[in-house]
Amino acid sequence: MNKEDLLQWLLPLARRWGLAEALAQQRAVFAWQKAVGPNLASLARPLYVDHGVLHLGVPSHVVAAELHLLAAELLARLAEVAPGSGVKELRFHVRAEPGPPPEVTVPPPSPRERRLARQELSANLPESLRDKLAGIVAWARARDQAILAAGGSACRRCGVAFLGPGDLCPVCAVEVPQDHG
Repeated sequence: MNKEDLLQWLLPLARRWGLAEALAQQRAVFAWQKAVGPNLASLARPLYVDHGVLHLGVPSHVVAAELHLLAAELLARLAEVAPGSGVKELRFHVRAEPGPPPEVTVPPPSPRERRLARQELSANLPESLRDKLAGIVAWARARDQAILAAGGSACRRCGVAFLGPGDLCPVCAVEVPQDHG
């Protein structure tokens, strides 16, 4: 599924949940590749938008410096492709991409694991939604168990299992708040 298809699918869901404005703020993330083209998009991966700043993951400080020199042009292209995105600044996060992670095989959750996940969900949910969410929870737990068994770690901030160095998952490692005390 490409990002435009994903956005088309997410917008009605976001409207239903009252999150349309929050999703609209992330429009630049979905429009990045179209705005800059595949060559530049392969160098900088859009992460998220926060207060008019598009955060981009880049593989090195050299790439960050080069793209910083092109920031005005990149912002202009982004404004053409995603008018109203409100992005006024680009911020680069150096995130060296290690080699591909080892392949992890996730066994399907057992009926017992699905039942346990279902019991933890609110009984006020519609039955079909509760069943689907229980399946998602059971699969997520099976995934985490498989990753941990393959030598992965649990993120110290959010608890999700991941493969790679450090004690923060790639999402939490994007920008770690500094202690000001």
